[in-house]
Amino acid sequence: MIKTSLMFGLLLLCLNTQAQGRWFNFGELDSLRKVEERPVLVFLEAEWCVYCKKMKREAFSKADIQEEIAARFWPVLLDIEDPQSYQFNGKLYSNTSELKYHQLAYLFTQQNEEPITPTFAIFNKHFILQVFVQKYLSRKDIKAFLSKHY
Repeated sequence: MIKTSLMFGLLLLCLNTQAQGRWFNFGELDSLRKVEERPVLVFLEAEWCVYCKKMKREAFSKADIQEEIAARFWPVLLDIEDPQSYQFNGKLYSNTSELKYHQLAYLFTQQNEEPITPTFAIFNKHFILQVFVQKYLSRKDIKAFLSKHY
């Protein structure tokens, strides 16, 4: 009974915050996927990334983009320099001293290269990578990207 109430409360919280354009972190993703299986949209950014800030300001802050993302995806944001550790898919990921960036950021690289920002990735509901873009996307490009791929 308590578990059901907690799951229902989490679902209501998620749906309410998604309507406001909230992005989740990887630590929340396992719980969200238990509430509802849906594709995952990951935005890889860095505090110093000018193009990331521009995408957030000119596209992600707009109601039409927020609504489209919220209706289709679990949106996940990851700063490649995030100092926090996240439990995801049964494994702990962190920003270790051996790596320049967060371990999760390296999941979005090819051939063990350093992460590039901005990176935009879509995973299906089983968390299998479907689409991967490593460049700035304008508001128009994001709308086209979302409608083309989902």
